[in-house]
Amino acid sequence: MKLKSAAAVAKRAHPISRSLTWIQANLKENWHLKLLSIAVAFLFFAVSRQPSREVLLTNVPLEFVNIAPGLEVSSDLPTSVKVRLRGPRDMVQGLSANQLEVRADLSNKTTGERVIQLKPSDVTKPDKIEIRRIEPQTIELVLEPTRHKIVPIEAQIVGNVAFGYEYSVKVEPAEAEIEGPESKVERVKKILTESVHLNNRTENLLLQVDLETSKQGIRLTKFSPIQLKVEVVAKKNID
Repeated sequence: MKLKSAAAVAKRAHPISRSLTWIQANLKENWHLKLLSIAVAFLFFAVSRQPSREVLLTNVPLEFVNIAPGLEVSSDLPTSVKVRLRGPRDMVQGLSANQLEVRADLSNKTTGERVIQLKPSDVTKPDKIEIRRIEPQTIELVLEPTRHKIVPIEAQIVGNVAFGYEYSVKVEPAEAEIEGPESKVERVKKILTESVHLNNRTENLLLQVDLETSKQGIRLTKFSPIQLKVEVVAKKNID
């Protein structure tokens, strides 16, 4: 049997040598990224091996979504719920209520009294967290058509001008357009300005004021400056 020449052996070993060189070069390049990848993988492994823990979070934000156009909620609604959840101990220990959100879906809901079932799938949450229960599990509400209406604006005057004087009040514009749930809009006959104190004035007063709408459960269709003018004059005849 003929002995293989050194050149033939070197030629056959060349692919292996070239592979080793490529591996060594890649290990040297971007070594910090590779180290970071290993650390992240180890962190995920450590989290997955942690014992789970169940906790109850209060004041988790509640949002109502997908209300049909032309409808709105007329009843009082909660703004938060309680959520019981389970997850790796280190994750749930540092979890706050603001890291979750419950979105109550009102799709396909029509006018009238309705009941919304809150499901674990309605909760926006971090990965590896399991939702066990939402409290309350159901929300009762009333849906009504949205209505528009034009109503007069009335100045809300507190106190009086000085003795021997009288006053008159003018508001511009004199009317405003409101909107809201049908039943609440129908009850509104006028809108008051914020309170204006006269405090025994003897001179005219010109103010830009806001309107009180939140207490009535309605809102303005557009926002424009409301000018309130109090004209103060001396009485002609004093008894």
